[in-house]
Amino acid sequence: MSAPTIATIQRHAAAHFDVTVGDLLSRRTPRKVSHARHVAMWLCYRQTRHAASTIGTHFGNRDHTTVLSACKRLDARIEADTGLKAEIDALSAAIAASAYASAAGDSRVRDAALALRSEARALEDRAARLDALAKGLMATAEIGGQPSRQAPR
Repeated sequence: MSAPTIATIQRHAAAHFDVTVGDLLSRRTPRKVSHARHVAMWLCYRQTRHAASTIGTHFGNRDHTTVLSACKRLDARIEADTGLKAEIDALSAAIAASAYASAAGDSRVRDAALALRSEARALEDRAARLDALAKGLMATAEIGGQPSRQAPR
């Protein structure tokens, strides 16, 4: 199976984050758009054989350092946020399934790709629930874990 194209990654990322491919290529900087753009750049850098300069060109003629900076920032955020990692893994699985289905052109493969997408969404939902549970436990530990400050008797 061949690697997905930059255009394929852009289409999937735009659909996943509810923005347009034009938004990914634009100079717009709302958080929703820039996050989608950073994830798409990161996926292109990790899943294609293209250089950062080529990826930058496909994202509105951005400099290669912009792509590298987006990748570095996203790597740090992925380390800290399991929900983000699960979201990117789900998107990556959908892209891989789509690339596999289009390469094969077989209806059974397309059915398997749809099943993988569904499974990826379920994993994303589970990761979000686990992340919320972990945050709740951390908050509880911070509140309940403090020793009492009563005067000794």
